[in-house]
Amino acid sequence: MPGHRKKARKVSSTAHSRPFRFVSLGLLALVVAGLAAMPVSATDDNISGAVEPTGGTAIRGNLDGTNNADDVYKVALNEGDTVSMKLTGSVGTDFDLYLYPPAAKDIWRNAEVAWSENPGTSNESISYVVPSSGTYYIDVASWDSAGSYTLAVTSPSRVSIDANVSEVRYTGSAKITGGLSPAHLGATVKLLQRPSGSDEYTTAATANVGTGGKFEFTVSPTERTAYKVAWNGDVDHEAASSGTVEIRVIPTVSLSTSASQVSRGNSFTLSGRVNPGHSGQSVTVQRKLSRGWSALKTLKLDSHSRISWSYTPSATGTYDLRLVFDGDGSHQPNVSTQLRVTVSQAPPS
Repeated sequence: MPGHRKKARKVSSTAHSRPFRFVSLGLLALVVAGLAAMPVSATDDNISGAVEPTGGTAIRGNLDGTNNADDVYKVALNEGDTVSMKLTGSVGTDFDLYLYPPAAKDIWRNAEVAWSENPGTSNESISYVVPSSGTYYIDVASWDSAGSYTLAVTSPSRVSIDANVSEVRYTGSAKITGGLSPAHLGATVKLLQRPSGSDEYTTAATANVGTGGKFEFTVSPTERTAYKVAWNGDVDHEAASSGTVEIRVIPTVSLSTSASQVSRGNSFTLSGRVNPGHSGQSVTVQRKLSRGWSALKTLKLDSHSRISWSYTPSATGTYDLRLVFDGDGSHQPNVSTQLRVTVSQAPPS
C-alpha cells in the first residue's frame, strides 16, 4: 500500500509544477556535495518525465511543499542486488523517500514497493532486495517544508577471479584473471595475498580494469598462497572483493652422486638440496627394488637446506636412487630425478 504520509499529502495537496530530472544509473549513486544546481526540465514531479543530467553523477536537489514537492529519479536495478538509498536534507526540512516498481506509471496512483517516512526529519533510508531486473523509480518528496537534499543510491559490485593453474614449481609463475561487474574501465583493483601461516592479506599488486571489466595479474609465489582481488567501489557502487584462489608451490629437489660406478666395498657420496630452504626438515634417500621404492636413509637438511651422505653398498648391482621431500604446510611433496650408481665386484688383490 502507499506510504501513509504520502496518502495524506495527496488529499491535502493541489497540483504542483515540478521539474523532473532523469539519472541513468545502471546502478548509480546520486550524490549531492555542494555542487552547482543542474539545469532541469519542468516535469520531474512524476514518472513520465525524463532528462539526463550533465556534470557527472553529482546532483543538487531542492524541494518545497508548494511548487516543487517531488523529484523522481529513474534507476536500473539487477535481480538479487541489495540496493541502499539514503536521504539527508538541510536543517528544518521534512522530506520522505519512496521506491516504485518498473510497472509504475504514476506516483499518486501506483503503490510503492518500499518507503521511509520519518516525521520531522529528512534522514530517510531504504534497503531493498531487488526481486527482478528492471527500471525502478525513486521519489524524493517534501512533506511540508522547503530546502535542499542529498540522495545517495549505492548498489553492489561483483569481482570474480580464476587461476590458470593450481600448482607451480618454485620460481614458476601463474596467471590470475578476473572481472569487475558492472565494468568500470580504468578502475584500479588490488591483488591481495595471504601466504601459508599468515592470518592477514597484504597488497601484492594493482591493475587497471580493461574492456569488459577484465583484469589480469601474474604471480610467482614462493610458498602456498591464497589470493583474492578487491575493489574499493565508487560513488554509485559498493566496494567488493572476490572469493579466493589458492596456488600451491612444488619445491625443487635435487640429488647428485660423486661417482656413477664404484667397486663393492667402496663408498660414494650423495649430495642433495631442497629449494626453497627447509632447514632442519627431513628428506629420505630411497632405492628402487623389484617391489618398489625402499628407504635407505633419512637425513636432516642443514642450514643451507642441503644433505651430504657417504654410502658404502654391501652388494654388487645397480642402485637406482632418489631423494624424497614429504612436503609441509607451505610446500607440496616432491622427489628428485632418479640417478643410477653401478656397483661392481672388486678386482682381486
